[in-house]
Amino acid sequence: MKAVASVVLTTLAYATVRYNVFKGVPWDEWPTYVVNKAAALSALMLMTVFLIRGRSQTGGLHLHLLRAAAWLIALHVLLSLALLGPATYPKFFDDGKLTVSVAWSLLLGASVAAGSLLRPRRPVGQADRGGALRLGLLAFAAGSHAALLGFGGWTTPSAWPGFLFPITLIAFIVGIIGLLAAAFPVSTRV
Repeated sequence: MKAVASVVLTTLAYATVRYNVFKGVPWDEWPTYVVNKAAALSALMLMTVFLIRGRSQTGGLHLHLLRAAAWLIALHVLLSLALLGPATYPKFFDDGKLTVSVAWSLLLGASVAAGSLLRPRRPVGQADRGGALRLGLLAFAAGSHAALLGFGGWTTPSAWPGFLFPITLIAFIVGIIGLLAAAFPVSTRV
């Protein structure tokens, strides 16, 4: 449970500082706009932490990390649906329709959300390479979902609020780490 709380509090703090403090997003948008970003990144980080650290452990750690990630994904989906529109995300729309990259991003995001609802037949562990690879692919798809939304701003650090890395870039890197952790498991964990 400490891992879940640490990840959620860290991403909430990062998103708050990046968006409310440095970017100037109004504080009344914190419960939806900022929490949405933190929930998405938290879910992805928990999946990746599970793949890196939790697969060799048994019991509650499996359930807490993955259940928390599923709840955070659900929260992200619901908040995203409430916010999705040209008023909140004008860059996502062209002539009143979603841009191609946003449409692909939504398809990947919906796939991750649906995939997170599928329960493995048994807990994902070292012997369950298929389940771990499926989770690694979900992590990579989630990172790619974020990348399609924000890759355009990655090459201009001077435009990053407070010079803080874009959450979409962090998510993409975390998604790659999750896929690599699933594809190349370490047999003994500390």
